[in-house]
Amino acid sequence: MRAHLYRPPCSGTETIPIIPFASPWSLYSPLNNTNPFPPLSSPGTIPGPRAIFFPPINIQTTFSPNYTAGQTYTWNLSLEHQFGSSWLARAAYVRSEADHQPYQVDVNQGAPVCAPVSSTCALVTAYPARLNQNFTAVSENLSNATSSYESGQFTLEKRFNHGLQFTANYTYSHTIDDAYTGTGLTGDGLDDPACVRCNRGNSGFDIPQIFVMNFVYQTPSLAGWNRETKLALGGWRLSGIYRAQSGTPLQIYCGCEGTWQYSTPAASDWAQFASGVMHVSAPGHLVYNSTLGGFTGYLNPADFVLTPQGSAGSAGRNPPGAFGPGVNTADLGMSKTFKITERYGFQFRWEMFNAFNRVRLRSPGAFQGGTAYVTNTSDFGLINQTNPAYPSRVMQAAAKFTF
Repeated sequence: MRAHLYRPPCSGTETIPIIPFASPWSLYSPLNNTNPFPPLSSPGTIPGPRAIFFPPINIQTTFSPNYTAGQTYTWNLSLEHQFGSSWLARAAYVRSEADHQPYQVDVNQGAPVCAPVSSTCALVTAYPARLNQNFTAVSENLSNATSSYESGQFTLEKRFNHGLQFTANYTYSHTIDDAYTGTGLTGDGLDDPACVRCNRGNSGFDIPQIFVMNFVYQTPSLAGWNRETKLALGGWRLSGIYRAQSGTPLQIYCGCEGTWQYSTPAASDWAQFASGVMHVSAPGHLVYNSTLGGFTGYLNPADFVLTPQGSAGSAGRNPPGAFGPGVNTADLGMSKTFKITERYGFQFRWEMFNAFNRVRLRSPGAFQGGTAYVTNTSDFGLINQTNPAYPSRVMQAAAKFTF
């Protein structure tokens, strides 16, 4: 059987051959028209003498000899105290530690291009040679990463009494780890694959402070008042949820390649702190820039300098103080059931989401995946999007008639 292989020609004179299904490699000239794949169809099969491999070879996944399953340890301590018949206060300390966390890294990285770290290193325009020239990337699963979570959790609760019930929760926490979740096959989970401990920093989901309060209030029924007043003002149920929290960690990259490591995405070496700077001074004073179509000033360019060649950047992954804009929003609702007669009833509901129409901004550089690049001096720290998870105020009303 013979069949045509259709593909767009590179030029008008290109000849597209007919590939026979019975011996498809008979037209493969780079290997003298032979099959390039060895016969490894079943376990224990030994390649024949004609098996040929084409270096350099890419090894997508391996496991280190001492790979270990992860372990998680948790500790917690809580205290509760009841005040009167309807108040309850609770305080808790919660901590967890996870060891032997897995990640992947390219273990066939080339030697460092420029060492020691110095601003006088010459600019490099090519990646270093692989440690073993017979291979390209050799992706290995290791399990020596760690992560930790520590928090203080506080609750004040009022049980339903005199028409009011509410619960308030406040959490102050810190989460640290070595890599992002969902790491890539060639070590993309580590910004600096050559130094595991250098990647340790705030987790991508670290939110230091969260405050949430919800309440339900039943207005008095106004028994003894006239019918019209009771219908208009009595027996309303008011409810609401208020949420205030810190923003998520912000990645700040130099926008350059200082280490020239294969596993580090282009322009994704860390930023370099200026002399004497130890943390990011954010948020700053926001100023609307009509030319750029967004707010500038959230980050201070003076906190950073260009990362020297041969360095991964001193700011590190998710540097201290680098958090995006927080959340401050409230949802409110009101409802009432009107008893018209013994048989007929009417219920009205009105709800508002983001009732005070607070704007929730996205992190600087959200159009680039939530990162800011120091070398983009014109729009460094630019915020030009709102967070779609917190839209403008939305109101809805509903009515139900029962009979």
